[in-house]
Amino acid sequence: MESQSSTPINLGDENVEPESKRGRSDVWEHFDKLPPIDANSQRAQCKYCKKAYSCKSTGGTSHLRRHLTKCPKRVCRDIRQYTISHQTTTSGTSFSNYKIDVEIIRREIAMMIAIDEQPFIMVENIGFRRVIAAACPEFKMMSRKTIKRDIMLLYKRERQNLKDILIECPSRICLTSDTWKSITEDHYICVTAHFIDHEWLLHKRLIHFKLIPPPYDSFSIEDEINTCVAQWNIQHKLFSITLDNLSTNDCVVSLLKSRLNQRGFLPCDGEFFHIRCCAHILNLVVQSAFNLIMLTIESFLTPMVKEMQRKFDKYWSEYSLILSCAVILDPRYKVKFVEFCYTKVYGMESREYTSNVVATLYKCFEAYKKDRASSSQYTMSSKSNLTINDDDYDEMQELDAFEGHVSRVQMQKSELDLYLEEPCLDRNVEEHI
Repeated sequence: MESQSSTPINLGDENVEPESKRGRSDVWEHFDKLPPIDANSQRAQCKYCKKAYSCKSTGGTSHLRRHLTKCPKRVCRDIRQYTISHQTTTSGTSFSNYKIDVEIIRREIAMMIAIDEQPFIMVENIGFRRVIAAACPEFKMMSRKTIKRDIMLLYKRERQNLKDILIECPSRICLTSDTWKSITEDHYICVTAHFIDHEWLLHKRLIHFKLIPPPYDSFSIEDEINTCVAQWNIQHKLFSITLDNLSTNDCVVSLLKSRLNQRGFLPCDGEFFHIRCCAHILNLVVQSAFNLIMLTIESFLTPMVKEMQRKFDKYWSEYSLILSCAVILDPRYKVKFVEFCYTKVYGMESREYTSNVVATLYKCFEAYKKDRASSSQYTMSSKSNLTINDDDYDEMQELDAFEGHVSRVQMQKSELDLYLEEPCLDRNVEEHI
């Protein structure tokens, strides 16, 4: 923005006496004149850093202006951006200096159009231009082509920022996806990424929204999802994908899982990759019950409960494994709580289910341990040498060797072994897990 004239704004007070040329300089808004020590010594003090400079009438104010551009205590250093000098009207109203940033205004207009879903031609509407002209006369309004270009640049910048966040996040990424059909029979797909940042905060970001061209089938859906994760470069960070419980989506997951496993991207060979949508499952359960109600009103209760139980058992068998692993990782419960719950549900068969959960947890731990092998190693050699030289045989030496062997065996235990051996935390005490 071009520098503004330092001529004061006429606020309508014709009786105000004109100030001297020195007094009109905008520099003096930032300096205070100090009492002269003698007749030949005139000094001015910066209002921000309190440094004093010579201000003789023959010396000018250029050196004072240069100080303002680099004063460490001053918030705004570019005094050329100031458009209104501090003035007081006859009514006592004062105007404060303000700074015009054209880039911020353009960016906020672009954000407004994107957030409010306004058409690009809005910036050419007479009413909008009048508002901008009244609020900021110095701002040069752009055309709809310019605002479109600004929005595309804003999108590319935000997309790159999100891409960097996804790549640098310490956790794996879980995807959710859904498809739907418009009233014009067009099919759309949406993909959302869920992840945990370095501060242990859960985030979700929409990373894909697109029209699916015909034919609409499992292969086209899988291709869209695979293209999405490839564009964001997160294939190696995926953990799971949640889809509606449809036969079409079963095929989608099978294709996508096979493609990712070929490159070794999924932990535990993708055992936890497919997650079925809980809301959709509950909807199917309720619909199944309502279908039975429609068939018979008098004796609907027993078959309804059986059908709901059958549906619940079918999907619980898939969910209970990963949920049980999560419960074991809660230091307040661990394996004992899972054993207790499985005993309630499965009775005598609970031991088999518990063993399967623990084995799966170790399998997942080993997969993550393999990924982090370059940064942390906890394995130690378990070979022991208990051979004692007959010439130097001593019972105490044999004891020392035995204790060293036991110590090495204990050091070989993994972090998961040590965690499971530790006692559970008190459930009645609030802990930051």
